[in-house]
Amino acid sequence: MPKLRHFIGLNRAEKALFLRALLMLPVVDAELRVRGWRRCHSRLATWAKRRAKSSRHPGIPPERVAWLVERAARNVPWPATCLRRSLVLWALLERAGVATDLRLGFRKTDGVFEAHAWVELNGIPLNDRRDVRTHYQMAGQALAPGDWAET
Repeated sequence: MPKLRHFIGLNRAEKALFLRALLMLPVVDAELRVRGWRRCHSRLATWAKRRAKSSRHPGIPPERVAWLVERAARNVPWPATCLRRSLVLWALLERAGVATDLRLGFRKTDGVFEAHAWVELNGIPLNDRRDVRTHYQMAGQALAPGDWAET
């Protein structure tokens, strides 16, 4: 019941964005599993370039979009990893005309290799802690749509 009350409390644009994220998460998950990173990223980049007027989120700040994606991720039937959440957030913001950076970081803790993904706006993480860069070695530059195009 609390989840329903929270959803009802959202404005119309936020509800639409939440539902879009809720639908995108399993699609991105399936795309990553079946087609892999490059094709998934390329497809999302192409989709994001098609900026339709209806895709814009008037009055919804990027931080709120990140919050809505996180809430949507809590409602899929399996854990939505940081990569899946970040890809969805990045694509939604890019489609809305907000230039963001999709970041990947790596670290080795107690002999275990770990990877992490997040989205930044003007160098500030939207869907992670502000100090995320201090915990992960960054993977070079931000990943732009053309970086992973199929050759």
